[in-house]
Amino acid sequence: MSLQNLTFDAMQRVLNARYFYIAITSAWVWDALVISQNALQVFAGRRIALSDIAYFLSRLFAAIAVLTNFAILVTRLHDCNMGLHVVCWSAVLAICFSMLLILICVNGIFFKSRMAQSLFSLLWVIASLSIFSTPFAFAVTQMEPMGHCALTQVEKLGLAGPATVAIFEMVLFVSVSCRVVSRCTAGVQQIPFSTSHMRRIWKALWETGQLYFLPLLIVKIGLLIVMTSVSKETIVLVQYQGILILADGVLLNIMACRVYHSLTAGVLQRSSEVSTQLSSINFRRGSIDSHMLGGTDNGGLSGVFTIQVRRPVKRYCIFKLKSNTLIIIEYEACIPPFLSG
Repeated sequence: MSLQNLTFDAMQRVLNARYFYIAITSAWVWDALVISQNALQVFAGRRIALSDIAYFLSRLFAAIAVLTNFAILVTRLHDCNMGLHVVCWSAVLAICFSMLLILICVNGIFFKSRMAQSLFSLLWVIASLSIFSTPFAFAVTQMEPMGHCALTQVEKLGLAGPATVAIFEMVLFVSVSCRVVSRCTAGVQQIPFSTSHMRRIWKALWETGQLYFLPLLIVKIGLLIVMTSVSKETIVLVQYQGILILADGVLLNIMACRVYHSLTAGVLQRSSEVSTQLSSINFRRGSIDSHMLGGTDNGGLSGVFTIQVRRPVKRYCIFKLKSNTLIIIEYEACIPPFLSG
């Protein structure tokens, strides 16, 4: 699709599309700066886990994608194709690591079900492989005389990656939401849809990051509609297809990092005052010093705590399932108390 012989109105619309790209870039930068304020405190004092590596790599490649895309829009590049390759491949890697981050969190929730973990892992592999076809669907050229780069083509091949990722996200969203609702309704002697009952479910969905899926799914549905229902593409439509694809990847990265950061920062902490004191707990790395652990409404122990171990000082999750049964798991695998049963 050529940019030559465009009317002034069409050329202006193509240029106006840059502002949407700039808005997406600004949103990602703002989110990264807000989270980075507490990131060092969250990750300090404990060993690096696979989830931490996925977190940092997803942020790194997302930063390369959005900042390179910003540079393409506001500066004159001599090689638009090179800039497009950098944006596309870094975005692909950012999406893959963002999905891996979500997979790690969800597998922590379904840690008792090997079948569910295998299914989610298989979906992640399929989605990751399919997203690698997306960079081949784009074509870009230079707009004269300004010298800015603009998309000229988004082939239907580019739909395969976002569609497969959408299936991956939908399966995880439905699975985790069903688990949250089932755990919140188990053993509750209340009207199923009473105000207090729905408030508890809503809080659980918020704390587990399920509500972050809503804007992502809205953008994904809009992208699929635009790319499948339009019979004739125009240069202006191509720009907005690119906007939706970039917004989809940026929202996925923001959602995955926020959910992971919220869990590791201890959002799911004790909900009431101190109820029980433990004198000593034997653990593989040594004995844990005496600590006051918070209790939940039903009298059980739950939360994320900093526990003094001989070497090193680490954070562990402690869940009390029965009167005398404690489960101690590493901090990276922490899951909400209402999902641990």
